[in-house]
Amino acid sequence: LQLNLRYDNEQQAEVFRLIGRESPDVIALQEVSDNWRPRLKAIEARYPYTFYCSNRSPIGGAAILSRRPFALGSTPICIDSLVAIARIDFGGRSAIIASLHLDWPWPFAQDWNVEEIRPYFEKLEGPLIVSGDFNAVPWSQTLKNITQYSKTRIAEGLRPSWLVNGTLARAAKWIGLPLDHILVSDRIVSTQVETLEPVGSDHLPLLLRFSIAGVDDGNEPEQQTVMLEKSE
Repeated sequence: LQLNLRYDNEQQAEVFRLIGRESPDVIALQEVSDNWRPRLKAIEARYPYTFYCSNRSPIGGAAILSRRPFALGSTPICIDSLVAIARIDFGGRSAIIASLHLDWPWPFAQDWNVEEIRPYFEKLEGPLIVSGDFNAVPWSQTLKNITQYSKTRIAEGLRPSWLVNGTLARAAKWIGLPLDHILVSDRIVSTQVETLEPVGSDHLPLLLRFSIAGVDDGNEPEQQTVMLEKSE
């Protein structure tokens, strides 16, 4: 499940109803503000593998909540508050999950964000899913650069996902902007993306179903890869 929570969301209960209804294995979140942290603790019994990036502003940082364990020998990392990255074990095959939140485009810091995450994304190996609020459209240079650096492609089936504020978000599928994306690498296969109903955020939730292929034709065992560590 991919969702920009919206830092000041006044319909938090709707988010937890969505999580309970869909019961995703992994949740990638953005704008996890101080307002959200205490509420999210209530589901940590169901999602015991959690990783939060620190907040660089009142808007909050990125986070990953998982019912499945982090892969043995891997260490989740943050790239500032822009990206939370964790390698997750899906029953014997693992995938790297990245929850990303970029700043707005020029004259804001989006270009700098992309250059900051570039060296980390270029080092990632193995099946990879990058989901988040990119604050950029699919045809932008930002998306072209990130897909190139991460060796991924945009998952098919995404629709517009953002519209001004939570009050109007229900119409985002038809008249909004496609700012939320899910990028997948070659070994993430059988992908199905569903855009879900609004939950008080100005961004719509996205649900990705997928399989992890083996190194050759899907029948070979997965080779172990090691999660990179953030250099200070």
